[in-house]
Amino acid sequence: MVDAIGAAPIADQSQEGNSNPESVDADQSASNNPGLAPLFYQLQVLQEELAIIRGMLEEQTYRVDRLTREQNRRYTDIDRRFRELRGIDGSTEPHDETDIPPLPPVIDPTGTERGAYESAYALTNERRFDDAIVAFDQFIVDYPNGQWTPNAFYWLGELHHATENLEKARQSFVQVVTLYPNHAKIPDALYKLGKVYHQLGDTRRAREYLDRVIKNHPGTVADLARSYAADYL
Repeated sequence: MVDAIGAAPIADQSQEGNSNPESVDADQSASNNPGLAPLFYQLQVLQEELAIIRGMLEEQTYRVDRLTREQNRRYTDIDRRFRELRGIDGSTEPHDETDIPPLPPVIDPTGTERGAYESAYALTNERRFDDAIVAFDQFIVDYPNGQWTPNAFYWLGELHHATENLEKARQSFVQVVTLYPNHAKIPDALYKLGKVYHQLGDTRRAREYLDRVIKNHPGTVADLARSYAADYL
């Protein structure tokens, strides 16, 4: 009887010394078990890829939102240009092509940041690159701290690159990387900087930017950077 009573405190003391064994084991595993490191890395990779997907989804959302408005505007432009080709009097004799005025810049009717961005992006989609450059430049002036300003810098880089103004393309992509280091456009901007520096003849800087994409942003853009480096550097 004495032995039974005396054993009880020993059992209680053991329980108090290990009040939460699962918590202790988890802490020890997180700090001492190197096998968890790949899991943490995979989590970071998934988070970065999710950011890229969000950026792609954002661009698609812009396109869907403006389709109805742009469709109506295009029908109006097509009708106007058709009447000009036929002649104002309705005859079938067309005017000389040089007499047809160019399409006017797309004006944001809403007066909002998003509307201004969509209007500039619409010009890009129509391949009116010079007008789009002017529109995005004005957007940055009007909304220097706007929600879509990083995207505006990025598309300016794309537009200058498309029109072979490599130095201005470089400056625009650098703005994205320097001012918005956590933005979803960072992987794309780094990749494009690698290409631009290569085209400018600076192979070392080109390699640096491509390596940053490969190392820090695994996924589709990293695959593009790896392929470009293998083919050209």
